[in-house]
Amino acid sequence: MENTILTFNGKVAGKISAIIGTGLIVQFIVRYFGQEYVSFDGFHTVIFFSRLLIPILVAYFLGLSLSDLGLSMPTGGKKWVGGFLFLLGLITVAVFWGISLESTYKFYLVKYGALRNAQVAFVKLSLLFTFSTTLPWEFFHRGFLLFGLQKSLSEALPSEDSGFVLSGFLAMMFLWVFEVIFHFSKPAPEAFGMAIVSIALSYVALISRSILYPLLLHVYIELVFLVAVVMIVLK
Repeated sequence: MENTILTFNGKVAGKISAIIGTGLIVQFIVRYFGQEYVSFDGFHTVIFFSRLLIPILVAYFLGLSLSDLGLSMPTGGKKWVGGFLFLLGLITVAVFWGISLESTYKFYLVKYGALRNAQVAFVKLSLLFTFSTTLPWEFFHRGFLLFGLQKSLSEALPSEDSGFVLSGFLAMMFLWVFEVIFHFSKPAPEAFGMAIVSIALSYVALISRSILYPLLLHVYIELVFLVAVVMIVLK
């Protein structure tokens, strides 16, 4: 039917199935093997390479270029500066407030309390963990899953303009569920925060056509979290 919103064909369905299937496979590897082969007491080798190499390999066979996956300079230029700074301030307040809540405080006290007298070691461990997880997280989630799905879905939509909006929305909703469920093992405030942050980072990625801004924001979140834990939990 020509008037249907989505006009799937075998090629498009195959791409979407491959992207979602890869997402599940990588998530399985990270969940059950991610704590193995930890180098320098903090660098998670399995997580780092599974979230980078597997998506790159699958993208190659699907005919998706790195620019298709958001590895390009963002559009918009200086108009993003004001909103970017506002987000940095909002993130700082939200993270410190979240860590100070009783449920979150107790969760991380149990997790990191043994390092209360070894804050330097905690910072080193956290920075290695952040580098080995945040960079591949944004490439895998915002790049491969978000942009990969958006690109594939747009091939089944009637026009480029409306197609980008609808395909981006559908891809963003899938990633939203995917990321929030991943955080159900964390304290409730953190899982709730991800429900907001996931949408925000995906929106910024789609509007700027790049994963650079989401990556910078995600790194900033991790650094603020590190400072908050040191100042509130390990004080």
